[in-house]
Amino acid sequence: MASLWTTLSKMTVTEGTALLQKTVTTTMNPATLPARYTTWYKNYKTQYVDTNSLQPLIHVSIGVFCISYLTSWRAEYRHMKHAQDHGH
Repeated sequence: MASLWTTLSKMTVTEGTALLQKTVTTTMNPATLPARYTTWYKNYKTQYVDTNSLQPLIHVSIGVFCISYLTSWRAEYRHMKHAQDHGH
């Protein structure tokens, strides 16, 4: 992970854009997505569901928390700014 950050920090904006475009087009190819999802799901099921682990519940809980936080952040930030501006 550190090498990734080192590599990215040495890139220019145009190099970073080209790398991002290449990465997105190769990983988000519509022809390969169903096969990649199927492989991911089989591995996830084998690792967590078949072993009766609590990890899937934890993953869903974290996902719901992140989505609800991101969707409500704008309103909360607006309320916070209003309170700061008006001395509440």
